[in-house]
Amino acid sequence: MKLNILFSLLIIIVFSFVGHSDYVNAPLEDVNSNNYQVAPSLLNYSSNMLSVNENNDFSGSNPIIWADLRLITVTNSINNILSDNDEHLIIWSWGQDHKSSISKSYPNSNGCPSTHVQLHENGEPYTCDLTFSFDYYNHSASIVYGDNMTISQFIPIPIDNDYYGELGLMINENSTDYIAPILHINLGGSICFPYVETKSYYLRTGNNTCQRTSSRTEKIITRAFDTELNYIIEFNDLSHLILTPILSEEHDNNPKFESVFFTNRHNAKLIYYLNDTIVASSYLKLFNITEDEFGVQYIQYYDTNETDLFSTDDDIIDPLLINHLVFSNYSNQLINPFQITDNNLSYSYSVNGRLNVVLLPTGINNYEIQYYDMFHQSWNYSKEVLIRKITLFHVIGDELLLIDGEGKPLTNKQIKLTNSSSEVYLMTNSVGIVTINPNSNLEILFEGDDHYRPCYIQLTKIETTQLDLVPFIGFGLIIGLLIAFGLVKLVV
Repeated sequence: MKLNILFSLLIIIVFSFVGHSDYVNAPLEDVNSNNYQVAPSLLNYSSNMLSVNENNDFSGSNPIIWADLRLITVTNSINNILSDNDEHLIIWSWGQDHKSSISKSYPNSNGCPSTHVQLHENGEPYTCDLTFSFDYYNHSASIVYGDNMTISQFIPIPIDNDYYGELGLMINENSTDYIAPILHINLGGSICFPYVETKSYYLRTGNNTCQRTSSRTEKIITRAFDTELNYIIEFNDLSHLILTPILSEEHDNNPKFESVFFTNRHNAKLIYYLNDTIVASSYLKLFNITEDEFGVQYIQYYDTNETDLFSTDDDIIDPLLINHLVFSNYSNQLINPFQITDNNLSYSYSVNGRLNVVLLPTGINNYEIQYYDMFHQSWNYSKEVLIRKITLFHVIGDELLLIDGEGKPLTNKQIKLTNSSSEVYLMTNSVGIVTINPNSNLEILFEGDDHYRPCYIQLTKIETTQLDLVPFIGFGLIIGLLIAFGLVKLVV
């Protein structure tokens, strides 16, 4: 029968403070929704919001004021991290501004009037020869778009998610640290500006006159770009080990529950349950939203110093938070378990979580810990734990008292008494006592039950030694005879 934990469970609490702008859960849906709305405005924008260097000299043949093409972000990303369990789309941008026409004149060396050159725009600018390239460890893929093709503002990543986890860990080329393989995304291509060049110039004829002539040439003026984003991929499931209670049993007084996780996924929070009731939440990451000049939003995480937070609000931390007596530790040291399979079992991180409880009801209790990564994916681990009180025997003369750890007598409990020739069972009376023969060799056992732990004591018979006076009486008689016969003098 499940007991009401809310009344029977006592947990030490203190208060702590975290600002309103922090999120305890990464706001992926909100940020994705915002970016889906903003993305269409990023293609062929005309306001120089990124302060790209501008051209102010149009005396030559360059009608382009500024141009920019770049990768912006990937959906469902946090910092520079992606999860292999999510779908991802690339958001990119391009923009430009140009003169509709420019002209210039320069002297003619043949003595005729000056040559006049004019550029007129011949259509709208467009992207040309765009190539989205993807490189993940030893796997490469690309998507190519030809000139003036209609390109979506969302570009899919052509790598199967299952492939990420197959690679395991790789060595960072710049250090000896192990990191998850990196997904390199590259965008190379140009922005093309169609123009018509009209040229009016003079040629010196054979009769030494200047003859006017002209030409018309279609030209494509290009600006080339190369841009890159890099993302670490989090992959694979977790390995979980229960450290305490290793034998599925704990004392009722200050029981401890401790787990360690080996993982390639950052831990965002641990949720602790006892008997299907949430009793504590430990947050190791907090999140906030940043926004660029386009209005594109990004999720940033940071490790919180307040690792033991509990919030009734599922999204934004309240000013005052209950801090349960919970400990969680995060380490990014490489973990290398003993290799027993052909698969790579190395892990990037270890996470240790420990729950200390003041008091739990005796009997079977269900302990559950829920591991959340930063991308709202969770892994549940549960274990039935037997909570029992300790027991003690106390011998007073011929009375044997059975008590619990708090000194309370245990009534109506069966006690087994064993000596060399017999084995008997007695029940403790209304004050927890059975009568025994203390002057005997006894093994006494309380076998325990679902609420009390076993207890054992061994009594040893004490042998009593009596003084034998016969030798002393005989020795006195001999001395008396010797005195009587004058063989021994009695000195007074």
